[in-house]
Amino acid sequence: MTWYGDIFDRLDADGTFNGLVAGRIYPHPAAASAATPYVTWQVPTTTRDYTHDGPLGLPEHRLQLEAWDEDKVDAMAVVDAIRGSLDGATGTIGSTTGCVIMCDFEFEVPDIDPESKDRQLFGVGLDCMVVHQE
Repeated sequence: MTWYGDIFDRLDADGTFNGLVAGRIYPHPAAASAATPYVTWQVPTTTRDYTHDGPLGLPEHRLQLEAWDEDKVDAMAVVDAIRGSLDGATGTIGSTTGCVIMCDFEFEVPDIDPESKDRQLFGVGLDCMVVHQE
């Protein structure tokens, strides 16, 4: 399993998060027909530090999670559940060892398709820094 798969398994096992999203976690972007609320994810950056002896073996991934819903307050509740489950998590998560997760900041996301007449979605994002052993 991948490090991000282990994190999604942790979220799915969280009663608060799963009660809101019911496993609807998609790579960004989700299909326009996706039922709400849902979460999209992407990893915009990964940094690997080196020493004089070679790679340190502790990659730092920036995991961006975005909650989407027709109601902004409900999207914010999903982000609160993500932060509650992940922020400050340490140790082994699934098969990923030496893991540390820090949820750095939240942000609003513009509607994916502001011209859509069918539905308007509100997006609230959360950036998390994930460090683990390789």
